[in-house]
Amino acid sequence: MDDTSKHNDIAWILKKCFDADLYKGTQITRWSTRNFIKSENDCEHQNIVTQIVIIICQYFQVDTTTYRNALGLASIHDMFEYTEGGMGDIPHHIKEKSPEIKKIVEEHELETILSKEYFGDAYKEFSKDKIAFLIVNLADTIDVLLYINREFKLGNQDTDFKEIYPKAQERTFKCGLELVQQLKEEI
Repeated sequence: MDDTSKHNDIAWILKKCFDADLYKGTQITRWSTRNFIKSENDCEHQNIVTQIVIIICQYFQVDTTTYRNALGLASIHDMFEYTEGGMGDIPHHIKEKSPEIKKIVEEHELETILSKEYFGDAYKEFSKDKIAFLIVNLADTIDVLLYINREFKLGNQDTDFKEIYPKAQERTFKCGLELVQQLKEEI
């Protein structure tokens, strides 16, 4: 491969990265309906979830393919919130209060991510791996606990967070048990 060809490859990659508008995720504030001390945006959340995935994968010593799929899925799992056509971060409590809204939002989120060049195909591939999907779900719920714990440490005594925390613990343990069960079935 000559230098001109290498330069063209890099130029093509740069164009695709600029077209993807990846920094838009820094503009989507999570927990927007709550009284928080320290904000968190979608990109920060996806990064933390990805780091939690590393811990989970190493703990359970998952195979290389599952590890890769979980990392890939974690890095884009909320991308539908900030790409073109996305609806932003719809708070969990809103989706839980209305099954109809939850269904509509989840269908739209899936449709949105699947329509994205590169990321749609990656999401399809990564999410076929049931263990990887469960690992990301667990990591996602763990991040809720970490975020609220940070808020408590910063002095946030908001009643909402005090109510959310035990529910998030319950969801985390439920996700963890589901993952452990699935891992046992795979052995």
